[in-house]
Order: sequence, then C-alpha cells, then structure tokens
Amino acid sequence: MASPLPDPPAYHIFPPEPGRGYPMAVSGRGAWVEDATGKHYLDAASGRSMAAILGHGRRDLLETIRHSAKRIPYVNNEWLTNPWQEELAARLTGAGPPGFTRVRFVTGGAEGNETAVRMARQYHVERGESERWRVISPSCPRRGPTMRTPALDELDRVLERAGPETVSLFFCEPVNASGSPAHLPPQDFWEGLVERRERHGFLIGLDEATTGMGRTGDWFAAARLPLEPDIIVYAESLGAGYAALGAVLCHSDVYRAFADGSGRFALGHTWDGAPLSCAVGLAVIDILRREGWVEHVARRGPRLREHLESALSGIDMARRVRGTGYLLDVEYADPRDGESSLPQKLKTAERVKRQCADNGLLVLSAPPAGDGTTSDRTLFAPPFVTPESDLEEMVERFARSVRQVAEQAGREGRL
Repeated sequence: MASPLPDPPAYHIFPPEPGRGYPMAVSGRGAWVEDATGKHYLDAASGRSMAAILGHGRRDLLETIRHSAKRIPYVNNEWLTNPWQEELAARLTGAGPPGFTRVRFVTGGAEGNETAVRMARQYHVERGESERWRVISPSCPRRGPTMRTPALDELDRVLERAGPETVSLFFCEPVNASGSPAHLPPQDFWEGLVERRERHGFLIGLDEATTGMGRTGDWFAAARLPLEPDIIVYAESLGAGYAALGAVLCHSDVYRAFADGSGRFALGHTWDGAPLSCAVGLAVIDILRREGWVEHVARRGPRLREHLESALSGIDMARRVRGTGYLLDVEYADPRDGESSLPQKLKTAERVKRQCADNGLLVLSAPPAGDGTTSDRTLFAPPFVTPESDLEEMVERFARSVRQVAEQAGREGRL
C-alpha cells in the first residue's frame, strides 16, 4: 500500500452529496482500498459501481495500459477502426447469444443505454415504422412467489395506454442491480414478454451493464432466460475499473435493418472503441478465461449467500438475503412485523453504509423506492478475486455493522 498523502487542498468538485465529507482514496490492492489518512477498507462493492471485478492494482492490466499507450492510445472510430476493437467485438459476439453478430462500443452503462434506445428507435424508422418511439420498463411490487400476473398486467396496461404501435423497445435488467438489487423475475414473466413482442412488434433490450462479464456466474445473465433478446448493453465490468469501456451488442436482424436501409447510425461518443480501452477489455477477458473467475463466481456465490444469511441470523431488522453469484442483496424490514418497510426517516440504508465505512467496509446501500416496490437494502458485490479470508472478513464486518445500526435504532426508540 502507498504511504498516506498530505492533506488535499480545499475541495472544488461538485460531489453527489454537497456538504458531506468524502474520504480520499489514494491506493488499492486486491479487495482493499486505502484512503489518505492511511485507513484501509475492504471493498465489498467492487469500486461501488461493481466494475472492479478483478480487484485493484493488477500489474498485468497496468502493463497492458502502458503497452497500448505506447502503440496508439486513441483514434476516433468515425472513420478508422483498429485491431483491438475488432478483436474485442469478435470475442463478445462469440460469447453472446446466437445471432448476435455486431457490437457498438461505448464508455459506460449510461452511454450504452442511450445507444440501445437510439438503435431501437432507428431500427423501426429504417423499417418504415416511424411512429415507434416509446420505451417501456414497468416495475411492480414483489408479491408472492411469482410476479407474472402483476408485472404482465402492468405491461398490458402500459401498452394499451401508450398504443402498442408506438412502442419501440422493452428495456430492463435480466437480474436487477441497483434499482431493485439481485431481484430475478420468474421464467413465466419472460415467456409472457416474448408473447407480447411477437404480438406487438417491439424489440427487447437487456441492460447487462452490471450483470455481464460473470457477476451472476454466467458471461451473460441472459443465458438463463427463456428468450432471445434483440439488444444487450454490456458495460462496467468489461473494463474491470481500468478503462472506461462498455458495449452494445445487437442481433443480426437489427443490424441488417441499418445495412439495408440508410446505411448509417449517426451516434457516437469521443472514446467509443478507442485502442487503449479495447486492449484493456481484451486483457480482462483473457484473465477471466485463463484464471476461471466466472466459473469461480458460479461455484462460490451460493456459499457466500449462505454465509451472509448465517451471519445476519438473529438480527431482526435483516429480512432476507437474495441474489445470485456475486450480486447479493440484503433487504431490511421493520422487526415489529418482519415484513413492513422501515420508516424512511430512519434512513436505514444510509446508516448501514456509514457504519460499514466506520468499520472499514465499502458497500452500496439504497433507500426504499418511492413507489413502494423496494425497501431499504444493501448490495454485496465483491471483486471476483477476493481471497477466502477477505470474504469472511467482509461478511463479519457487514454483520457487525448491521447489528450496530439495529441496536442504535432500538436505543433511540425508533424500532
């Protein structure tokens, strides 16, 4: 670890939460992060965005960056391609679902989602259906063992209200990440969605910015779904936190609409498909394959979930642990009935996050959704390369933090 740096000058950034102090990260190694005071944190959120799947400070990836920068770090792909971009596209289509033959590179999930929406819109325009511009992604409360009826009923209501002939794209995460962490819609929902695509003619797009590249134990979370999507967004983990990199994959049918139509997709961002970024993506895929990390997550994920459940048992505020692979969600509830969401004024998720930081653990917590579909929760998503001893320490620190928050709220008479 690096030695602590001198105190920084006065802040000039516009932070997510003005008025709150932010520790300054200065070094990282594996699953550990060090701040400017010399305090060390275990990173149970893979850099918070869940991008740092291979941990911090990997020398082989840093060497890839150095070598690529010496060759040609940047060229705009508007009129030039490059071998790293072409090879990475070939790797991704080879790992993707059948029929996915084309890739458009971006620098992250937000740009990827924008590209998917624009791609779907222009696809319909190219086919003479210019009235299709709406995007649908309904959310429904988790009720009972299945969400087929409420979710599909809501989808039908939205389609009727919008006019199905105006809908361009149904867009969602195959496994929810930050919005409703680690929630997996059941098989019959996806089957119903496919029925509606066939009936109404919209495309299906999947946001795998978080779930792609092994987070759920598969290269694509879509691999477990009973459907073939039309567009997939693949982001954060592709650069593993070492480069800003994402990708939008599309089925050959989508690509043919452009190739046989106007012959142009006029959307791009400055660093799309840059040689340096794509060289990092290739190195990330090589490491994942050579060292078997996707398979490791598939094997180790169930035991990590069991370990979390065991450590949290006896803490009434911790309602349940759900999720798959290294994408696990801890949901909180009012201990007085074990089901109701905690009062929003208690700010449970925020308190857990801060207590974890005090205990040297970085997690991603989220408050309840405004529409009541989710309660306070914490996402547990460590780097794939985290050693067993560090995983055990992460779980211990997390359980201790949740217990401390619950006890404090009890002393305050809020629970």
